[in-house]
Amino acid sequence: MGPMQEQTIEHDSTFSIPKLSPDGSNWVTFRTRFLFAMDSHDIKGHFDGSTTTPSQPTLSSQDEKRWTVVDKELNDAYLGLTRKWQCNEKVACAQLAQVMPDSLLSCIQHTRSATNMWDAIITEFNKKGHMIQVDLCCKMMDK
Repeated sequence: MGPMQEQTIEHDSTFSIPKLSPDGSNWVTFRTRFLFAMDSHDIKGHFDGSTTTPSQPTLSSQDEKRWTVVDKELNDAYLGLTRKWQCNEKVACAQLAQVMPDSLLSCIQHTRSATNMWDAIITEFNKKGHMIQVDLCCKMMDK
């Protein structure tokens, strides 16, 4: 692959997400495309923190042997929602890891959640984006 070709990650052949450039030069378009793609898979909330771990239901007893039919249904529903949330969280982290430069991946791989990973990336690349804008303005002024 040549230096000017964009690297992409294929997902279900319906779209591709450009890999984030280490220098952040494609940050704005990357962020927009990435969030649109994650929204299409209904996992965007794992990045902005709006999708949280399901709350454990209040049951009539801590002792499982004393649970009512309603307690069992509530617990089963909670376990199903929790499994789905955990699966989506892992997918969100994996999606993000696939489009990160290796240098950044090594910094964020041990964060606790997709939200924390995304926050670290936003912090890093918003700074780089401002530096690139300043650099472009300075170059235009030199002309």
